[in-house]
Amino acid sequence: MDYLRKKYRILLISIILVIGLIISGVVYFVLIDLEEAYHEYAKDSIMDVKKGYLKDTVNNIIDGIEQKNENQVIYHQHLAEDMIGIFDNYYLADSEGFLYYAKQYMQQEAKKIDFTFLIINSQNNEVVFQYIPSLEDENIISTEYINHLSSELPVYTSKLYGNYKIVIGVSQNVIDSRVKNALYNEIHGLKFEDDAYVWVNEIVNYAGGDDYAIRRIHPNLKDTEGIYLSTNMTDVMGTTPYKTELEGVKQYGELFFQYYFKKLNSDTISEKITYAKLYKDFDWIIAMGVHLDDIQEYVDKTTQDKSQQVRRLLIILSSIVIVIIIIALVVVHHLERWYYGNFNKTLIEESLKDPLTNTYNRRAAYKYLATSWANFKSVGLNAKIMMIDIDNFKKVNDSCGHSVGDQVLIKLADTINSHIRSNDFLSRWGGEEFLLICNGLKKEDVEAFTVKLLNAIEKMQFECEEAKKFNITVSIGVSDFYDSDDQFSIAVNRADMALYKAKAAGKNTFVVLEEATEN
Repeated sequence: MDYLRKKYRILLISIILVIGLIISGVVYFVLIDLEEAYHEYAKDSIMDVKKGYLKDTVNNIIDGIEQKNENQVIYHQHLAEDMIGIFDNYYLADSEGFLYYAKQYMQQEAKKIDFTFLIINSQNNEVVFQYIPSLEDENIISTEYINHLSSELPVYTSKLYGNYKIVIGVSQNVIDSRVKNALYNEIHGLKFEDDAYVWVNEIVNYAGGDDYAIRRIHPNLKDTEGIYLSTNMTDVMGTTPYKTELEGVKQYGELFFQYYFKKLNSDTISEKITYAKLYKDFDWIIAMGVHLDDIQEYVDKTTQDKSQQVRRLLIILSSIVIVIIIIALVVVHHLERWYYGNFNKTLIEESLKDPLTNTYNRRAAYKYLATSWANFKSVGLNAKIMMIDIDNFKKVNDSCGHSVGDQVLIKLADTINSHIRSNDFLSRWGGEEFLLICNGLKKEDVEAFTVKLLNAIEKMQFECEEAKKFNITVSIGVSDFYDSDDQFSIAVNRADMALYKAKAAGKNTFVVLEEATEN
């Protein structure tokens, strides 16, 4: 019996020891697996965040191209309209000598800016003066070419003066050139963490091979900007990143890919992950990348303490760990909601403000117009829409410089805001043009309201170089919503038409375009 009891005890102890070893081994390997799983999860999560960061940055730059293009069109359109104003003055002052002065002015301006200028004899369609930057042979201009200019040029304006028609325009190539220069400066001025940067390659041959692209922008290798690239180029591991990039954007328009390249301001070469996207209008591949060894260092740092915590909490109190994790997640969740709620609110408010004048911008104006239009359609509450434009603003910039011009815009916005009602809405529509929306302003009060604004603005004083003082005036076009309107933009266009009539009436005045008098 004692022998059997001893054997039983030995067997029981052995079983307990084996079970203990098995449990220890299971716990050990579970902990190892948890550490490896957490390490991979952290790595994947950080990689996803970095990919999102790269993609959002590139897409934001591409989204900004359209806005830059629109800004350039608006800017050059205002320049063209200012030129027409100058020709108006020439013609009024001396209609007989108009052709001579018009030619002299165009020859002078052609040396400074890439505008298309034409003077056409309307009686025989003869071109008596021309300057067309995009045309290789200026001696060959067909009537068909002239007739298509209005549809081909993003900026186009014309006016008849007696027997002569003045045509002023800007080609898309000129607009694109201005936008590309702005992007060059913007990308070189961008600063990111982890030695990240944005670069641009321009495709000249989608088939690939030698000289398939030009390196247009590269903050890391600025002295190589302008060189030709080849899809046969390899990195230190023998891969062909340019070929991968070209094939990816041709097939998908965008891609993530990895290759080896030296770090910013360093000769150290390491693997990096890059996001590239094709902007077809320019044939530009816009890309941004980060080095993976930087990500790995961040992963190791963030997972070291977590691994020790996982071991300790799993062995001691797994249930408490779960409670703590749940509480932490809840707290973090609410803190993130609070933080990003306030952060997004601030971003939204900033996105609706003009940074120079601190008035609302055009995007905010569209939102407010949509609300006013909805109120008009639903309850009949109309609004007076006033388009305000500074008279001869180009002369201020030319004579005093753009810094003084900016001060004029700022003070004008402050003056208007101080003379309007609390429920009126003022926005900078573009350049020196402002849009004022006055909900519920009665028809009989419009004259007094606008005259008050004109007088207040005319009293403002500014100083130029050598303490030279000057004043400004504005012209105002006024309209409101009609029952026949399909959308609020029609009313805005009417206000713009009224503004041009105010300009034609001698400036420093206002014109109200009412439904009964509409052509």
